[in-house]
Amino acid sequence: MSIDPRGYKTFIQQEAKSFLEPEQLRLNTLVKNIQWSSNGVEVILNDGSSISADYAICTFSVGVLQNDDVKFTPSLPGKPMAQSSASWLSLSWNCAAFKTEAIASMAMATYTKIFLQFPEKFWFDTQFALYADPERGRYPVWQSLDVEGFMPGSGIIFVTVT
Repeated sequence: MSIDPRGYKTFIQQEAKSFLEPEQLRLNTLVKNIQWSSNGVEVILNDGSSISADYAICTFSVGVLQNDDVKFTPSLPGKPMAQSSASWLSLSWNCAAFKTEAIASMAMATYTKIFLQFPEKFWFDTQFALYADPERGRYPVWQSLDVEGFMPGSGIIFVTVT
C-alpha cells in the first residue's frame, strides 16, 4: 500500500527513471497490431509508427482482449490461425488454448473501493466485516486498516462496492 500523498504513480515514475528513456515512453497512443515470433515483437501503433523489442508484456484490459481491439499476428494461442511451418508455433497453439478460453470466460464488472478516514476509530475490532444486504451493491465488504500490524491509529476504513 502506498501512503505517499503523491500517490502510487510516484513510486513507478521514480523506478522508471532508472532505465526508461523519454523516447521509449508513448502516452495516449493506441496499439493496432502486435506481431510476434521467436525473433522478437513489433508493436504497430495507430499512427503507423512501430516499436520493436525482444519481448513485450501486454497489460490490456479483459474488455480490450475480448473485443479484439488489438490484432495479434499470429493470433493468440487458442484462436484459429493460418498453418505455420514453425513447429514451435503449432505446439504453442495446440497446448495453450487455455489462454483465449480464459479471456473469453472472464466477465467485466464494476469494482469500487471507497476509503474513509476518521479522527478516531469507532468500528469493529477485526480487520474485515461483512454486511449482507439482500440488494446488490450495498457495501458488502468492509476492511479496517486501523488494526495492529497494519496501520494502527490511522482511522482508515474502506468498503468494496460491486
